[in-house]
Amino acid sequence: MLLSTTLIVGKFDINTLGNQLGLNSYRNYENKSKKNDWENWGQLNIEELIFDNNFPWEECTLSINQDAQFVVVSRLSRSVIIEFDPRNNTTRYHKIHHDTEEGSVTQVRCLDIEIDPQYGINLKKHKKFIQTIVFGFSTGIFKICDRSGYNLLTEHLDNLPISQIKTRTNSLYIQQTEQSEELIFLHGDNVLVCIDGHTLFHNINSNFVKRKQNDNEDEFPIKFRKWKLSGQKKISDFISCGIKGNTEFSILFDYQNISRFFAVGHGPFISGYLANEQVNPLSSAVTKVFSLASTIKNSFFSFATGIFEKKNNENEQAQKKFKQPVEVNIKWKINDVKREVNNIYASPNSRFAALTDNFGRVLLLDTINFLIIRMWKGYRDAQCAWIEIPVENSSKMNKESNNLNNEKKNSNFYQLKKLNKKPIKPRKLVLVIYAPIRNLIEVWGVPHKRIRTAFKVKPNCRLISNYGLLGSTTQQKPARAFIMEQATGNLSEIMVQYKEEQIEKEEKETKKEKKEKEDEEKELKDINEKNENEKEENNDENDLKLELKPVKKNQEKEKN
Repeated sequence: MLLSTTLIVGKFDINTLGNQLGLNSYRNYENKSKKNDWENWGQLNIEELIFDNNFPWEECTLSINQDAQFVVVSRLSRSVIIEFDPRNNTTRYHKIHHDTEEGSVTQVRCLDIEIDPQYGINLKKHKKFIQTIVFGFSTGIFKICDRSGYNLLTEHLDNLPISQIKTRTNSLYIQQTEQSEELIFLHGDNVLVCIDGHTLFHNINSNFVKRKQNDNEDEFPIKFRKWKLSGQKKISDFISCGIKGNTEFSILFDYQNISRFFAVGHGPFISGYLANEQVNPLSSAVTKVFSLASTIKNSFFSFATGIFEKKNNENEQAQKKFKQPVEVNIKWKINDVKREVNNIYASPNSRFAALTDNFGRVLLLDTINFLIIRMWKGYRDAQCAWIEIPVENSSKMNKESNNLNNEKKNSNFYQLKKLNKKPIKPRKLVLVIYAPIRNLIEVWGVPHKRIRTAFKVKPNCRLISNYGLLGSTTQQKPARAFIMEQATGNLSEIMVQYKEEQIEKEEKETKKEKKEKEDEEKELKDINEKNENEKEENNDENDLKLELKPVKKNQEKEKN
């Protein structure tokens, strides 16, 4: 068993959070005044707002930044940024009101972007990265703001609401040293909008410098691609595993420009897609010109024909502004008529993915071989997260990390960045499963390992995980998991310790298990071979006896 603890990162008040989000809460109408004090009868204070362990987390969307300095909670047209100050043990609440034209907030994602020194930003003040928040709205608009709520980028690339926001950042693993970075949105009708991370990196850096100025020109328009995932009835969530790598069995087919997407939902409940990256990406500047031309054309046409015909609906005109996506067909699928998958959680190296379905089960998917390699039962409404545990004093894993540093020198990804001279610390991957019905958190090893730790938590919690840094190949921090407890108001981190002794024990146990299995298989083979040989010998003896019997009878006849 591993050593696990929960470290309190910050504290928040659930009642003030509910008030700023405009939630209906249970109020205490007790009469504080005495019998003679009739003037203050029935008065309420803000401190008397109580949620009674029923805070509606399902109505809200949450996200935490990479360093766990703040949490964003959104509901409808309101968002609250909860900032934690561990030095003074204080919390601050910053409220953001969104415009009614943008619609209600459907998804939130915290995204930290590395600062490029070419733009003249002071690295000491901003800690070498920009803390941004990505908001997705029901109108299809997405907006990127900084920590104070200042708008850095607003784009409208599709008319349907945004249901999911995912990021794919550069990883420290060997197989992903040359992977591109993307910010991906899932719109209604199974449409994916993939924004190029390189253009987004420069756009946010330039707009961050110009936020104190009045310059609104975009020097770096973003590039994006639109895909239509066909062949699946309902898509509730998805992941992007990056460009597929070549293997010994893929000599006749080149995978250098093909991205892999895995979508979950219903009919089928898991589907895999291969999208060709050689399709020319679209530019935000071109789409703006196209939308402006279409509005002028529609207005002129409606003015000319308004006398004789009625105007078309606004939704039909709005849909003509956006270019149609490229259709992508299913490459792999796993179908089950009654099963529906709600969420999918990809590991930091995109090697595995955890899925939660409507049957109260957690599935572990191997993304390379497209196989379900493990299943946990009895986890209804489960939430999952991944943790990377740094391992110290591991000689075998240090060799792998040094080889990784040598290989990263040959990569030309973001030439402005310099390689960090410090060696990469080895990491172990662990899956965290939160069962809200049992108020239990379990930590499991992957792929075929036993449970590591398990501990109880208070009811009505929320499991959150952080995400990587955009535009960096050397400052990627290990993945972390956090728990937001309503009863105590604590934001605590799940801390798991991994030592070299435990790794050696696990390796010995796995070797023993493999040897035992091999010995058992050999014994079974030997027994089967012996049985077959004995059967063959018995058959040969019976054949000889049958041949000898008629010979004896003939000899007796000749003597007579």
